[in-house]
Parts: sequence; structure tokens; C-alpha cells
Amino acid sequence: MRPTAPLPTPDASDLPASVPSLHAAPAFTARLALQLHKNLAEAGVAQGATLLCAVSGGADSVALACLAALVAPRLQARVHMACCDHGLRAESAAEARFVMALGHLLGLEVTTVTLNVQGQGSLEEVARTKRYAALEAVRKECGASHILLAHHRRDLSEDMILRLVRGTGWPGLGGMKAADPERHLLRPLLFADPEDLRTVLHELHMPHCEDASNADTRFARNRVRHELLPLLYRENPGLDAALGNLSLLARLDEDYFADLIAPLCAQCKEERRPEAAGTRITLSLPARPVKALAPSVRLRLFMALIQRLARAGVPGQARSGVLLQLNAALDRPRRPRHFVLPGGMQIRLGSKTLDVSGLVPEKEAAAQDISESDERPADAR
Repeated sequence: MRPTAPLPTPDASDLPASVPSLHAAPAFTARLALQLHKNLAEAGVAQGATLLCAVSGGADSVALACLAALVAPRLQARVHMACCDHGLRAESAAEARFVMALGHLLGLEVTTVTLNVQGQGSLEEVARTKRYAALEAVRKECGASHILLAHHRRDLSEDMILRLVRGTGWPGLGGMKAADPERHLLRPLLFADPEDLRTVLHELHMPHCEDASNADTRFARNRVRHELLPLLYRENPGLDAALGNLSLLARLDEDYFADLIAPLCAQCKEERRPEAAGTRITLSLPARPVKALAPSVRLRLFMALIQRLARAGVPGQARSGVLLQLNAALDRPRRPRHFVLPGGMQIRLGSKTLDVSGLVPEKEAAAQDISESDERPADAR
């Protein structure tokens, strides 16, 4: 399935004259807004905080912006909107103008960022990396504590299936997280049904943009959405709920193992050494206590070290096959001593230490969580 002809992009004249307050909002919208308020409070959003809402103009992000505007007075919060124009489609500039008009209607400030998505790697990966880097820059500029993203439970299902197909291990198989404190990301509607968000738009008489590229099955996520998931829903109509529960189990396991490996991570020594192409970072741990760990704990420790390098800007990807080989090597007298991960990260088993290293390129873009799967370049949610 290739992208269909783009639908007309709504503009300021298509917006309603006003948006009701929370107390005057239609019943369903008010209930979902109160659920959003509860989710934000449970995620640690403080009274009086500034929140950055990522809005593409698509149905999901427009609904999130409307709901955030409704609950802002309850939180005594200031909501700021950000729109990233990737310039990949002819209608993207008009969509950015629509978002500006939406912000004016809601009484919210809007920052529009035009991205240059030229770069090494796939278009999806480059666009995604630059989009998150741009959102982080706007977050700092406006003083926001969190970036709100409009992913819902259908997005979570797609993400988990993609990870399964690509061979992601546990607990990364649990998909995107509702909260990612290190990157200041919140997905407060992650367990909401997408039809609920459409109902909000209907009750508020709110238009939204339709991204024709969402039908383009050249992108893996669209193939999962339009071809694979419909087959799975035939087998289990409650698949979204089942995968949502699996995701929650993954988070519980992740939290448990994070606490378990924290003392060893605290012993990790970090060395930074300048090189011609950038800065080499080496993380070192004593080998003996690592060898004494149960295999499942070792694997979580390896992953934690790799993620630490990734957050520092080292390119690379964890591969379960390599990590399993590394785990097996710890128990062999004549073990391989050198392992290389895609992207250039290296792991060395010495007689006394375990060293994980990688090079931060001189002009490295903002680091990204390597457990996240790729997204479409201009996903209008």
C-alpha cells in the first residue's frame, strides 16, 4: 500500500470558535481529562510545572493538546506546544500553521521547528533522532519539566510486535515506556484506546490533519499496522489489553533488576580519553563479582552498561546474540575476550576486569534510548 493522495489540511477557519473549560466539557472528554490529570500527578508532575506537548496536527496529538489545556488550570501548569516540520511532505508547512492556530485557540504558546532530516542512516532513524533532539531543545528553552507524547495503547501494540520481529530481548520486549525520566518523556495516554481520543475530537468539534504517509507500507511500522496486526486481532480481539499487561510485567521486572544491579553499577569506573575522531569512553567493572552473578542478572548488567554509553552519545545497538555469547564466555576457561556490537561498541573480558567502551563522535547528535524502536519520519498523531 503506497500513500494515498493527501486530504485537505484544516486551517484556522475549520477550528471551533472556542473550547469549553473542564467543568463545561462534554462528559466523556471531561472523564478522559481527569484521567490525564491523574496520570500526570502519578508520574510526578508538580503543581505549577511547565509541560511541553508535542503536536504534529494528527488526531492523537491534537486530542492530547486539548486535554492538557483542559487540565492545566487544575495543575496550575503552563502548557507549551511544539511542532516539528520535517519538510518531507508538501502539506507539512500547512500542518504547522494549523498547529499554530490550534495553540492560539487553546491559549497556548507554540514553537515550530523546521528539521533538516538529511544524514547517515535510514530516513526514519534520522528523522526520529532529530525530532527528539529538537523537542529536548525546546523543553530546555521553555523550562518544561516534561515532554508529553500522544502515544496510545495501539501504538504500544505496534511497538511490541515490531520489537518481537526484530529480536528484542526481555524486558525491552515490553515496548515504549509511559515514563522515561532520563529523557524527560511522558506518554500519559499510553493505555488509552485510540477511539477514545477520536471521541474527544468529535465532542469538541475539533479538526485534525491526516498524514497520507501513514498508509505507506514501505515503512515497517505501517506494515505491522495494516497487514500484521489485523491478522492478530482476528485471533484475539483483546490483543491490545493483553500486550498492555505484558508491558506492565516487563516494567516490574525491569525495576526489580535495576535495583539488583545498582550496587555493581555504582562500582563502575569511567575513563574518557580524547582521540582524533572524538572521545572514547570506557566503563570498567571487576570481573569476579560479575562472574558470580546469575546469568539473568549478568545480562541486565551488560545492558545497563551499554545503555549508559548510548546516553553519553556512543552509537551502537545491543544484540541479544552477542550478549548471550558474552555471558557464556564468562564461564569458560578459554573464553573469547573481545566482542563487537553493531555501531562500534566493544566489550573486552580481561583477567581482572570487564570493559565496555565506545567512541563519541566529534559531532554526535543527542543520544537516544537504544531500546526504542524506529518511528515513521513524520508521524502525524
